[in-house]
Amino acid sequence: MTDIVHEAQDTHLCVLFIGAHGDTGDYKYALDAANSAAKHLQVIQAELPATSPLARDAGTLAKFVRAAQRNLSQQRPADSSDELLELATSLKERLEGAQ
Repeated sequence: MTDIVHEAQDTHLCVLFIGAHGDTGDYKYALDAANSAAKHLQVIQAELPATSPLARDAGTLAKFVRAAQRNLSQQRPADSSDELLELATSLKERLEGAQ
């Protein structure tokens, strides 16, 4: 479980970078952060049982990250960056609480 928590914390940091760099128009770094977040989420999803509510939340967050990747790759800001951060924070906190 510790590894999943670290992955969630890393995902959360990446989402913070997506927002910070995307909001300033630095789409290259925001896209790098989105790509890293996607990799961390893949690890989380592979480790969580499919029936877990946390797996569902990780899947929802992964959809938002993929949308951010699409936008950022087209030099556009990520849609719903506030909701993206809210989801990442919630997942991180829930995993930390389950530890």
